[in-house]
Amino acid sequence: MTHKEISEFYDSFLGSRMLDYRISGSNPRLDKAIRRIAETIRPGETLLDLGCGIGLVAEKVAARLNNSIAVWGCDISPKNIWYARKTVRLKGAHFFEADLLSDFDEIIRTVGRADLIALVDVIEHIPIARHPELFANIARVANPSARLVLTYPNPLYQLYLKETNPAELQIIDQCVDYHDLERLALAHGFGLRHYSLEDVWLRNQYVHVVFERNIKLDSTSPGRTGFNSRARVRLQSAFRAMFIYRFRRWKYVSRIFGRRATR
Repeated sequence: MTHKEISEFYDSFLGSRMLDYRISGSNPRLDKAIRRIAETIRPGETLLDLGCGIGLVAEKVAARLNNSIAVWGCDISPKNIWYARKTVRLKGAHFFEADLLSDFDEIIRTVGRADLIALVDVIEHIPIARHPELFANIARVANPSARLVLTYPNPLYQLYLKETNPAELQIIDQCVDYHDLERLALAHGFGLRHYSLEDVWLRNQYVHVVFERNIKLDSTSPGRTGFNSRARVRLQSAFRAMFIYRFRRWKYVSRIFGRRATR
């Protein structure tokens, strides 16, 4: 950027919310999204932050994991990317300009494959008619066991804004139907891993959804140790047959109906 462009950018950036977040170091909406992503990605994996803004989310997620992940962030705004490159100091962090709809081939060539794809308050700004195209492209960049994290405003909150403060809404700021997202995710091999309504400044103001590709259905209980799971099941079944079943049969049958119930 030229000195004039930087000056103009500075003037337009002053007072913006993104700059406020950078200076204050905290924002409840972003902090919740950062925690959600950080608990979903593992050390050594690659994060692709689609619509990364000035890189705040990617930077803080990496910091939570002690900079043990590779980070790729892209945004349609060249000014955001310029600022991210100037301010985010992370080894293994890369930011580049790209349109999520028209430049996805370039995104794939640049990133390769990602283990976690994040869209933080982005999906509501993409025309709904183009969501199928977006999910198809996400599937192309996703590793076989990749996760997809989406955060977006609760449609009830957006309807509330339309009635009380429409100036808060952007030009494209749509109500996102979770069932439509789930249908598109399933069509590309992503199963639901997490869904929640999140309190930010208002109750149930935002939605967090995590999809996982080739999600495994594990019959074992998390955190259990000791016996092999099959042996444990056999012991539990034997105990139930010997003690619990006999007691419950007496309590709910023999005790109530008398000797006739034992014939």
